This record gives sequence, C-alpha cells and structure tokens, in this order.
Amino acid sequence: MEEQKGISQSPRELLEYNLLPLVCHLLMLTLALLFLWSNVTAFIQKSPTRIPEVQIPKDPVLECGQALRFEINCAFSVLQDIASGRVLKKFLSVCFLVICLSGRA
Repeated sequence: MEEQKGISQSPRELLEYNLLPLVCHLLMLTLALLFLWSNVTAFIQKSPTRIPEVQIPKDPVLECGQALRFEINCAFSVLQDIASGRVLKKFLSVCFLVICLSGRA
C-alpha cells in the first residue's frame, strides 16, 4: 500500500523505536552519567553520590523457580500424554493447529 502525501504518521512509526531498546539505552545513559559524576567529584572536591546497594532476596527467587519448574513439568506431562496417544482429542487438536499454522507461513 502506497503512502499518500499529507497523511501524518503516528509517533511510533516516525521514531521506529521499541520500548525495550529505549529502556536499555536510558539505563546505559544513566550508568554513564553516574560514572562520569563519580569521577568529576574528585576534581571539584565534592563528596561522591551514594548509590544504595540493591540485593534480591533469596526466597522469592526460589519460589518463582519452583513455580516455573512445576508448570514446565505439567506441560511435559501433557506432551507425554499426547505423544503416547493416551489423549486422542488433544493429539488431534495439536495436529489441526500445526496444519493451520503451517498453511499460513
């Protein structure tokens, strides 16, 4: 489809910039500014900025990992049932899904 002159594009189309690269670039810029500021403070005899220490607690990470492991094991169990032919309805639905998706490619 050709673009007509005079029709304005959305800001996202003009920038062609996604959220994740924007966040990453802003974090890198912030890190570079903090690095420069900490080095400049030595020349102007000012105390460096105190950056708080951040630590992730162990328990929530372990709980998240266990929940993810449980969900993956459930998915493997369902896939094993489908592959062994125990659940014919799910096997046929997966076959139908694969056929439909391969037709669109």
